[in-house]
Amino acid sequence: MEERDGSARQRAPRHRTGPPGLPENAQLLSKVERLTVPTLAIAGGVVGDALARQIAPLCDHLETARLTDAAHILPEDQPAALAALLRGFARPLG
Repeated sequence: MEERDGSARQRAPRHRTGPPGLPENAQLLSKVERLTVPTLAIAGGVVGDALARQIAPLCDHLETARLTDAAHILPEDQPAALAALLRGFARPLG
């Protein structure tokens, strides 16, 4: 990328400017008052139980799942397992 003064500036690789990490997630979640609807937190093996720990205090009805063989992009890493979890969660209670 070229600056207005003609100097070159390199962009950071995408992996360095990607989605928010744990500190940023905590800041975003601090703006949520309460989740009163059934909520499903699905984490990959890299995230572990951190996601569930972060959102548990905000949720009235939290269900958690962990795909240990997945990293951050669950639909790519474990599409069938993710689909099965979502189907099971979306089924009507009864």
